[in-house]
Amino acid sequence: MLEAEVDAVTLSSHRTVPQNQGATVSSTDSTHAPITPREKQVLSLLAEGLTYGSIARRLGISPHTVDTHLRRLREKTGAANRMQLAVLSHILESDSMRSAG
Repeated sequence: MLEAEVDAVTLSSHRTVPQNQGATVSSTDSTHAPITPREKQVLSLLAEGLTYGSIARRLGISPHTVDTHLRRLREKTGAANRMQLAVLSHILESDSMRSAG
């Protein structure tokens, strides 16, 4: 679901994930690591509403590995929960579509 253009996204751009306690992704984050291709896959499937177990089966990995990817994404983005990660997925997807068209 996420396009190749998102590969270059590092989470140091200033983006706010809308929510009551919105997480801001900023250049002051302790890690400046980009989102990996596998993290993008997990994030996309999470945004589709899949459970950890369903994501694991779809990707051929363990639910624990899914949890690890999502934990690392929360650390990289400052997202507090799954909902904020799902919103981030939609932001990244819309950015990708805009830059492709």
